[in-house]
Amino acid sequence: MGCLHSKTAHLQSPEDPPTDLPDPNKPDPGDGVGGDDGGESEVPAFKEYNLSELRRATNEFNAKNIVSESGEKAPNVVYKGKLENNRFVAVKRFSKLSWPDAQQFMVEAAGVGKVRHKRLVNLIGCCAEGDERLLVAEFMPNDTLSKHLFHWDKQPLPWEMRVRVAYHVAQALDHCSNENRKIYHDLNAYRILFDEDGDPRLSSFGLMKNSRDGKSYSTNLAYTPPEFLRTGRIIPESVIYSYGTVLLDLLSGKHIPPSHALDLIRGKNVLMLMDSSLEGQYANDDATKLVELASKCLQFEARERPDINFLLTAVTPLQKQKEVASHVLMGLTVNNTPVLPTILSPLGKACARMDLTAVHDILLKTGYKDEEGAENELSFQEWTQQVQDILNTKKFGDIAFRDKDFKNAIEYYSKLVVMMSVPSATVFARRSFSYLMNDQAELALRDAMQAQVCICDWPTAFYLQALALSKLGMDTDAQDMLNDGAAFEAKREKKMDRHNIVEDSNPNVNKVEVVLKTIGPARPSRLLVPSSIKVRDLRQLIASNDNLPIENLRLILRGNALCDVKNENDVQVQLNDGDCLIVAVKPKPPVKDGFDNEDDDDDLKFRLPRSSSRWKKRLYSFLHDNLKLPDILLMVIFNLTLKAWMIIIMWFILAPVAHRWDLGPLYILATGFCLILFNLGKRQAGDISAYSIFNEDFRELPGTLNADRLDRDIRAGQF
Repeated sequence: MGCLHSKTAHLQSPEDPPTDLPDPNKPDPGDGVGGDDGGESEVPAFKEYNLSELRRATNEFNAKNIVSESGEKAPNVVYKGKLENNRFVAVKRFSKLSWPDAQQFMVEAAGVGKVRHKRLVNLIGCCAEGDERLLVAEFMPNDTLSKHLFHWDKQPLPWEMRVRVAYHVAQALDHCSNENRKIYHDLNAYRILFDEDGDPRLSSFGLMKNSRDGKSYSTNLAYTPPEFLRTGRIIPESVIYSYGTVLLDLLSGKHIPPSHALDLIRGKNVLMLMDSSLEGQYANDDATKLVELASKCLQFEARERPDINFLLTAVTPLQKQKEVASHVLMGLTVNNTPVLPTILSPLGKACARMDLTAVHDILLKTGYKDEEGAENELSFQEWTQQVQDILNTKKFGDIAFRDKDFKNAIEYYSKLVVMMSVPSATVFARRSFSYLMNDQAELALRDAMQAQVCICDWPTAFYLQALALSKLGMDTDAQDMLNDGAAFEAKREKKMDRHNIVEDSNPNVNKVEVVLKTIGPARPSRLLVPSSIKVRDLRQLIASNDNLPIENLRLILRGNALCDVKNENDVQVQLNDGDCLIVAVKPKPPVKDGFDNEDDDDDLKFRLPRSSSRWKKRLYSFLHDNLKLPDILLMVIFNLTLKAWMIIIMWFILAPVAHRWDLGPLYILATGFCLILFNLGKRQAGDISAYSIFNEDFRELPGTLNADRLDRDIRAGQF
């Protein structure tokens, strides 16, 4: 909600509800709020905005501009907006009919707009046209306390900053109380935001109810004051209770129910309450004082809770580093100069400096190299007319892109996207850049995001998103995308270094490029390996490349399995350029408690559970040892034929019933057959067969082929 320095205005307290809205053309009167609140900055006067003005500011309330934590699911959504004077604002849009009386809404908003303080995110306007009820406040660029406490990225919020949050919020509540605004609705970590200097501020939205029906809490009822649960109303002491829940968040780094926290405090398990990331940052006495203050705020009886003056008195001495700026404590950058990552490819650097000519040259030079296997996929069926049409459309699009005919490039690439069964990240990237060159930044951003969907860790997709976001004026988001792209570049470089270990060990050896193929939606990948390599080294290289467990890895080359048996691990394999290696993963080992037929081929083995009855085991021994029946027949006998007793039993049991109700034997047989099918699905532990559809012991990893099934396909001549 705002990053704009303000000269806080001393306005009259709204003890009596105002009858007239402030004149939007009048300057904001008054001087500073006094006291030790220095650092005042300019805040515009409260005014009534037109709906059309706020629609333009939020790009027609575009979902991309939503900044409220719950997104579109929140009952009252907050949007980031940019006014015509280039001032960023936060626009809160109430749900329809939350405030049916427009005049009452305007009066309430005007009253809140008079409460100005540097510890508040000041309300600067409102709008009530038709069913729309909108509040306009300063925009805070550095997220909420919830984000920094519960979902931090770089570093947890340090102890000194947490104490400062408690102090600033107490100051804000004290000022509101002095301005006769003693009720603050739904005080929580989402209501506390950080301005451009990293200073915490309390949202002014909480000074208004969520709606005229008096609803004051939209969070979980486990965190609401007891009196609100009893009566549905809040009192000034309820704000103290909510302040106590914020203290719990600051202490623990987690959003824990007050009842659970109080149990820990009473049991003197304060260490279990404290955030482990704060270890060594605070004195035990300071932590104890803050825990005791939270405990007092969370008293069940409202009259036993302290007042706001007590809160200020308690938290003020806990500040140990007042001279250190908040942005320093939080590790924030306060100037607008972007901080470039240390690792950036030429494409990343070109995007960072918005050099579109260089970006175009790099995209042309890179071509489709980053899409491993994409060209092979097209050439595999190029004799078909459909694929030939795809290749022609792609060719025309590439020519238009090369010649900087971006309008035609968009047309051809759009046709190509519709025609291709497998989306191409490079096509989306090129169309994204073409949209940028035609001043269609939103469409460019959409295509760059589609490219990221195709290849989730592709730096080019992130850099193109950064370009589009910069064009849209979203500089902070653009910088984040540059950082993400650089991070993936660094990760890719590290991975390439790991792959080059084998190459560096013998630089003179001949290298070939092989294709690693899996069954499923995953694209084929390519790997540079020596033309002559031992099975052990090849398995280790591929396991490292795809993060697969080497002990479970199975490789198929030219229809033959490269076994992991000890004496075969040292076998030298000759690889040719373009060879296709099928990568599979061994299944989970079968259960070991089976009564087994000692067959040499595990894939064809039929096991009888040891829990089987004695007559089953005798029958099994007779059929297997004496009659020498193969396993496939044993499976049929034990899984199907032995179920026939169910039909016989049902015949005798249900025959009198059928006779009594004139039901024929076909009904009985049909019922029996259904029961047999149902019973077949209940597989006993140890009843394992490679042919059984009820076998639960074989599993597949995503993007890989089950090795045992693959072995059977090899024997059947599928590869």
